Parts: sequence; C-alpha cells; structure tokens
Amino acid sequence: SLHGSNARRVNDAVDELIGVCVALTPRDHVKSKFAVEMPKPKPKPKPEFVPDDFSEDELREVSDRLLSAFNVYHEDSPFQTLELFSTALDVFVAVNDVVHVRTVNAAHQECDMAIRKIKAARQIIDTPNRSVSQAQYHQCLQTVKEQSEILQEAVGDIAIHSVEKSTGSFTVAVMTSARAVHRIVEHAAQAACLVVAAMPAGFGKRGARAQNPLQQGREAQQPLLVPARQLLSSSSSLIATVISLLSNSQDSRTLLLLNKHSIALFEATTSIGQAIEANSPGKRECNQAITIVKETVTKIERTHLSAANRQLPVCDSGTFPDLYGKVEDNVRAVSDGIDALIVTARSPVQAGRCASALASYFPPLVESSIAATSKVPNVDQQLAVLQRTKGLAESIVHLIVETRESCGSDYEIITASDAARAEAEGLLSALDNARLTAETVQNLTDSIEQAADKIDDPRYGDVERTFMECQEGMLRTVQVVAHKAQEIVTKSGTNPRDCEFLCVDVTEAYTQLADLCRMAQATADHSDDDDVAIHLKGAVQDLGNSLVRLVRATNDVQLHPSSSSAKQSLVHEAQLVSNRVALVLYPLQTGSRAIQACADTVFAVEGITGDLDTTIMFATSGTLEADVDDDSSFYEHREATLRASKSLIEQTKKFVVAVTASPDQLTDCAQSSAELMTILAAHVKKGAAALSGFNRDGQLRLLNAVKDVASSLGVLVTAAKNATGHSIDDPATDSLRSCAKAMVTNVSALLQTLKSVGEVGDGARGARILESTIDAINQHFVILDDSRPPTRDATPEDLVRAARDVALAVTKAVAAGNSSHLEDVTLAAELGKTAISELLITCKAAAAHAQSAEARLGCLSSGKECALAFKALLELVHTILLKPSRENRLKLTPYSQDVATCSSAVVQFASQIKDLSASCSPILTVDTEEELLNVRSSVDSTVEALSDLRAQINGERESDDPQRLDDHLLRTARALGASVSTLINTATAVHQELVVEGKIQTEAGSPDSQWAEGMISAVSNLWFSVCAFSLQDLQR
Repeated sequence: SLHGSNARRVNDAVDELIGVCVALTPRDHVKSKFAVEMPKPKPKPKPEFVPDDFSEDELREVSDRLLSAFNVYHEDSPFQTLELFSTALDVFVAVNDVVHVRTVNAAHQECDMAIRKIKAARQIIDTPNRSVSQAQYHQCLQTVKEQSEILQEAVGDIAIHSVEKSTGSFTVAVMTSARAVHRIVEHAAQAACLVVAAMPAGFGKRGARAQNPLQQGREAQQPLLVPARQLLSSSSSLIATVISLLSNSQDSRTLLLLNKHSIALFEATTSIGQAIEANSPGKRECNQAITIVKETVTKIERTHLSAANRQLPVCDSGTFPDLYGKVEDNVRAVSDGIDALIVTARSPVQAGRCASALASYFPPLVESSIAATSKVPNVDQQLAVLQRTKGLAESIVHLIVETRESCGSDYEIITASDAARAEAEGLLSALDNARLTAETVQNLTDSIEQAADKIDDPRYGDVERTFMECQEGMLRTVQVVAHKAQEIVTKSGTNPRDCEFLCVDVTEAYTQLADLCRMAQATADHSDDDDVAIHLKGAVQDLGNSLVRLVRATNDVQLHPSSSSAKQSLVHEAQLVSNRVALVLYPLQTGSRAIQACADTVFAVEGITGDLDTTIMFATSGTLEADVDDDSSFYEHREATLRASKSLIEQTKKFVVAVTASPDQLTDCAQSSAELMTILAAHVKKGAAALSGFNRDGQLRLLNAVKDVASSLGVLVTAAKNATGHSIDDPATDSLRSCAKAMVTNVSALLQTLKSVGEVGDGARGARILESTIDAINQHFVILDDSRPPTRDATPEDLVRAARDVALAVTKAVAAGNSSHLEDVTLAAELGKTAISELLITCKAAAAHAQSAEARLGCLSSGKECALAFKALLELVHTILLKPSRENRLKLTPYSQDVATCSSAVVQFASQIKDLSASCSPILTVDTEEELLNVRSSVDSTVEALSDLRAQINGERESDDPQRLDDHLLRTARALGASVSTLINTATAVHQELVVEGKIQTEAGSPDSQWAEGMISAVSNLWFSVCAFSLQDLQR
C-alpha cells in the first residue's frame, strides 16, 4: 500500500544517508555527535490510529533535527554538501509523506465510524412500533430543534476543517454531526410511536374505506419517518463526500457535491421538525373542532346582517320559552366542556377529544339561539343575543387554539377560558333580557289597569301638589299619551318591532296621569275644581281601558307584521284612544290658558339662558366678536338695554296683580315678559360683543348679570303659575312677591354692571362689581328665610365644605382689598358670590336633618351670620376701592377674622347635626395645609423679589429713573403685605379647624395651648419682620 511504499522510501533514504556520512566522518565522531543530538522520544499515550511509537509531530521534529545536525558537522566538506543535503531532503519528504498518509487514514477511520453510527440508526426508523425513550411528544419536538442547530453548526465545521486539513477539529465535527443525526432520528421515531399510541380506538373504521388499523398507523407515521430516512441518506453521503475532499480539497466537483448534500440534510431536519409539530397528538381533533365552531360563526354573521336589516324571519320551530331552555342547556354544556378542556390541557390526546366534544355543542346552540332571537320583537335585543352568541363561539375558538399551541402552559389557557365563561354568562344575560321583553305585554296591561284602579282607592290619597299643578301636569301628560299612540300606528307600518318601546312610554305616561288625577281630586278646594276633578276621573279611567286594548293590538301586529286585520284593529284602537284623550283635554283646557302661557314663558326663558351660556363660553375663550354688519357702539346698546330693563321692571310689578286678577291678564303679562327678556338678552349680547376682546372681563360680567335676570324671571313666572287661583293672603302669593323683589334686584345689578363697564377707572369698575355681588348676597338671604322646603339635599359634610369655600373667598377678598387690582376684585367677587350662595343653600338643606330645633336654628343663624360677616368684608373692600386709605386696609384683618369665627361656628353646628365621618377631617386639614403652604411660597417669592429690587435700587439708582424704581418697590411691598395677610388668615383657619375637629385643646397650660401660643408668636414675628423689611426699603 501507499503507507508501505513510503516506509520503504524512508528506510532506503536513511541507509544512503548513513553511508555518505560514514565515508566523510570518523566512526567515533559520528557516534559522539549522534549520541548528543538524537533525542529519545518521551513516553506518550499512543493514539488509536498511530501504529508505532512515534507521533506525527515527533517524527517531523526528528527529521528536522537530523538535517540540522548534518549541516553543522559537514561545513568542512564543501564537495560532499550537495549529495548530503539531497539525501537529507529525501528523508524529510519521506517523513512528511508518512505523516500525511497516517493522518488521512485516521480521518478515514473517524468518517467510517460516523457512517456506521448513522447507518445503525436506520434500524430505529425501520421498526417504529415501540418506544425508544421516555420523552414526551413536545420534548421530542424540542430535542429535534436543538439537535438540528447542533448538526447545522457541525456540518459547517466539517467543510471548513476539511479544506484547512485540521485533522483534530475535523474528526470532532464528524463525530458531533453523527451524534446529532442519531438523536434526531431517535426522537423522530419516538414521536412517530407516540402518534400511533394517541390514535383513538376504532380509528380504522372512519373514512370512506375501512382499512387495517396497523396500516393506518403506519400511514400516520410516514410524515415523520420519510424525512428521517432522507436525513440518514444525506448525512451518510455528505460524510463520504468529505473523505474524497480530504485527498483533494480543491476539486470543484467534490465541493459542489458537498454543498448539495448539505442542503438536502438541512431540508430533511426542517421537514422532521415541521412534521412533528403538525402531527401532534390531539392537534387533528383540535383543528376539526375549530373548523366546526368557525362554521357556526359564519352562520351567526349572516343572521346578524339579516336582523340588522330587519329581515330576520320568525322561526316556527317552537315557543320562545322552549327555545330559551334549549339555549340555556347548551350554554351550560359549553361551560362544562370548558372545565373539562382545562383539566385535560396537559394531555394532548385527551385535550383533543375534549375539544371535539366542546365543538359538538355549538351547532344546536346556534340553531336554538337564532330561533329564539327571531321571536324577540326588539331589534336591538336581537342583535345583542346574536352578538353574544358570536362572542362565545369566537372565545371557544381562541381557547382551543391556545390549548393546541400551549404545550403544557397554563396561563394562556386560563385567560382564554375566563373570557369564554364571561361570554357564556353574557349570552344568558342577553337571553334573560329578551325573555323579559316577551313578557312585557302582560306587565304593561297590568300596570295600566292598576293605575286606573288607584284613582278611586282611598289608600293612595297622599297629596304632593296643588290642584293647579295637577291640572298642568295632566295637560302635559295626556298630550304625551296622544302623541305616543299616534306614533305606534306610524311605526306599525314601517317597523313594528319598535312599537314595544312606545307601549312602554304610553304605560309610564298613563301611570303618571292617573296619579295626577288622583291628587287633583284630593286638592279640589271649591265647587268648580270639584266638578272638573269628577269629569277627569271618568275620562282618565276610560282612557286606561282604551290603552289596554291598544297595547294588545300592538303586540298582535308585532307577532304578525304582515297581517292586514291586525293592523286595522290597531288603527281602530288608536282612534278610540284619541277620542278618550279629547275627553280628558276638554276640562283641562278650560282654565289652563294662563298656566300654558306661563309654561311657555318658562320654556322660552330656559332657551334664553342656554343661549347665554353659549355666549359666555365664547366670551371666556376670548372669541366673542361683534357681527360684521353691526356697526353700533357699546353705548348705543347700553341705552337700548336700559330701556328694556325699565320695561321689564314694570312688567314684573304687574305679575302680582295679574295673578289675583283674571287669567287673561296673567297670560298677557307672561307673554310680554318673555318678549322683553328676549329683547334685553339680545341687546346685552350685542353690547358685550361691541366691547370686543380688549375687555373680556366686562363681557363676562354683563353676560352673567343678564343670565341672572333671566333665571330670576323663570323663577318669577313659575311662582306666578303656582299662585294662580289663590287668594292674596295665601303663602304662594307671598312667595311670588319675594321672587318679584329678587327679579328687581337682579335687574338693578345688571344696570350697575352696565354702568361699571362703561366707566374707565379700575376702582369704579371694581366697586360696581362688588355692588352687584352684595345685591346677589342680599337676594340669597331671602331664599334662606323662605318657608318653602329646600330644593336639594345636603349632608353635614357638605356644610363643612361650604364653610371651607367661604374661607378661601375671604383670602381672595383680603388680597383684593390690599392690591385694589381689578382682576383681584373680580375674582374675589365671583368666588364670594358662589361661596355664600352655596353656604346658604347648604345650611338650609343640612338644617332639615337636624335632630333638634336648637341645632336647626343654630345652623341657619350661623350660616346667615357668616354671610353677613362676609358681606361686611366686601363692603369694606368696596370702601377701599372708592376711598383707599391705610386705616381702611388695616380693618381687613379683623373683618376677615370675624368671617373665620362665623365659619367655625358653622362647622361646629354641622358636627352637632351629625357626627362627621373620620374621612372628612383629614381632607379638610390637608386642603387647608396645602393652601397654607401655597401662601407661604407666595410670601417667599415676594420677599425674594423685594430683595432683588433692593439690590437693583442700590446698584442702579443713579442711572435709572428713581420714580420708576420707587413705584416698583411700593407695588412689591404691597404684594408682600397681602401675601403675609393671606398667610396669617390661612394659619388661623387651620387652627380653627383643628379646634373644631377636637384635634387640639385650647385650655391654658395644655400642650396644644402652648402650640397655639407659639403659632401666634410666629405670626406676629413674621408680620413685624415684614413691616420692618418694607419700611426699611421705603426709607431707602
């Protein structure tokens, strides 16, 4: 062989070399030299593929050292050098040839061993009928993926090291690839075995042709076994190609063949992984279940489209209760199937079977759901049931997909199951609503009959309204009944399913009408009213009987929309209802013209108020501008506003007389008031727009003032309507007079606002704003003293919050008094007006819950005293604006302390009415402390500004204008004083809240008393320091 031939060449070359050396050198010299230079090889472990005692590296080292030795000892023989080196070179070449042959033989042995290992794995593929490991199916898939990556890397290393002739790395890569191929094939066979084991009993009996179960099992294994065989073939061919490449690494045909086998190997591993993933046990059943459920989803979507177009035909397969029961049973079965699927999710085989069972419930569920939906008259409820059914089906599809793809993960399955259960409950809820709709007809007729019976029942004789109020309410309600009855006839021809809502509206309106009729009988206070009540009772009861027949006829049309006889019956019953309505309207309209005129006026005033709100919104954003065609000035509109205001005041005075006179006078008065209010609002809006954006504050004050006038007019007209038919000494007439005074007050406030807006000075404007606010507070005193019950409910906690708002308004009022700026005055006026209004209304409402008369009177009196104290504070600010002086500003602190004391009294009485909840106190304290901290920040920033200004004055007084710097200094000092004043007031409020809430004690000698004294001392020191700081700067 080649190895033997090279060995002989080495032997001959060595013999020739020795002969030449003997001829040139004495024998003893040769011995001595070789004894020194020729090393004895050290004992090393012998590789399994090397047959003698020397390794390749040691053999090369010996040949190199031999050449060096002869080169040293034959320098003195130049004539023999060429022959000597030629012989040594032959030795070197022969040694290298031996090493190369031995290396190639070692690589051949590794490749042969790898091929034998790969071929041994074919026995596993040929007999896949028994398990070869304990791995589960998903573990087989994971192992195949991991080993495929290892094999891909090893094949790359084989190609690289074969070209580079790196024998050690090459052999490692070959064995690594062989092991990876063997493990891939092993786990592919294990997965194929598990596929057969997961096949259910009787599997061979399914399909068009009956087959042997063993044959079907083998067919089921083929998608996994075929790519495994391809992997064995391509890997063996690849290693065989690499052996050829070792001999000639530059052969292009061999390189192309190697690339071809590599591609085939990678395709085989990819196919194995895909086949294992696609043939997972239970996956086929899950896919079939998903297909079944998705088919039902498609059917639901078609039905939903028909229902949305109002073209869903009524199903005749059973009654609604029967269909409802079927749907309910199937939904319960689906819920049980969800539980079973969750339990078996970790077992793919059982999970697939549970998925199939779960999907089998959906065809009957969808059929019964659609049939039941067709019997629901309401389209919205039809769509709701169908949407819930579709949602349940889609959630089940999602659950089965998560079960199929989870590989034992629980989180996704639990999330999907929770969503499916929620959809199941939603479907049952939607069906319950539909069932209630089917029972609505009986409930409606029962309600109408019961309402008619209550008219004569003395047990329902409670009186809540006056006769005139009952008469007015019946007039409105009976018109609603007539309108809804006519609308039922209209809808019956276009959309009968919508008639259900109209029947509900008719029933509710009739119930209210019957209640009003009952109260009207109880409140009839003279013979004329008594006669009207008697006529009304009979007419209302007859109307109820007609409405019962109308509801039943409507239901017949809903059930049989194409029946002409049902529609004719509905039209006949609707005509009878119209006749009964006319009999009810006749006695009502006899004395209701004035009442109707008042109601129309109130409606018109509400429209004006809404329009003003919109205009105020534009003014707030700074976009209220005059019309392009309107070139009138503000003063022209002001004159028109003055004329309309005077006419409205005159008309207001007529209301009191008209109520006690004839209904015609009240009608004319109400109509004239509505016209005048419309004119007044129009002129005020145009005047405000004429101010343009340069005076947005004036715009807002004008619009808010006329809005107050409109609101008071609505209250006045309502009071006039309630006082109609009553004597001049009746309490209702007294209430009318109070409302008239409030109306005049608001008109006067509008005129003052008009005047202040036209003035140039900020002080005058601010004074007018405060005058308007003070008038508004006076008006609220009237509401507080009114004997009528409060218009809303309030708790003691609401009263405490109202007192806190008053404290905030006090700080703004003090700041306005100190600065005299128009912006501060406007803010203080708005906050004060809102806070006092809320305080008085809340006091009246909260006092109604007092457990004793003393607490109730104390609450009312404390609220009024607080409002009076705040009013006095505003009057002081008003005086400061008109006549500013240091003496008046010094009064701000005691006046604000009076308001704070009154606010504390309000809080104290609130605690007497009812113990405040523990959650209320911390909120109040925290809010007040936050306000205190905010004010402290303001003081700090002002002091810093003043310090900067002092430095500026010291450094630039000679170069800048001294007067300008002094003015700036004065303004900053005033701002500092205002901030410190606010800080002191807020600290006082904090202390008062803590005292009221019982968190601190004020007895002498107590720790809390010492804390209070410390706070007083700190406040005093702060005040004197600020005064000294400011005076020092002023003197400079």
